[in-house]
Amino acid sequence: MATDGVHVDSAQSKAMNLQVLKRQGA
Repeated sequence: MATDGVHVDSAQSKAMNLQVLKRQGA
């Protein structure tokens, strides 16, 4: 279960980072 939570958190972080990059137009 612990690894599952970390995996989901990592996926969310990646998605958020992509959105931030799009906003900055990078």
